[in-house]
Amino acid sequence: MPDAKIKFLAAEVGGLLLNGEGKRFCDELGHSDYVTSEIWKTKKFSGEALAKEIGISASQLKATFDDYNDIASNRKKDPFGKKILP
Repeated sequence: MPDAKIKFLAAEVGGLLLNGEGKRFCDELGHSDYVTSEIWKTKKFSGEALAKEIGISASQLKATFDDYNDIASNRKKDPFGKKILP
């Protein structure tokens, strides 16, 4: 469903991957790194557009990214225990 907030990859059961114009954009059964790379090429979101798409405020999205960047730069400990390599 186009309006669904959660989308999933179902190529292994016969699903098609379509871009915003309704056209196939990759081999759905390709290696996951290839398919993921092709999916990312189709996604062009600003922070505000992404926040709106997932139903949160732009300030909450920014706070989440700022928090993660602090964890990634070792300024803060990850509450989930993820270890960031130097």
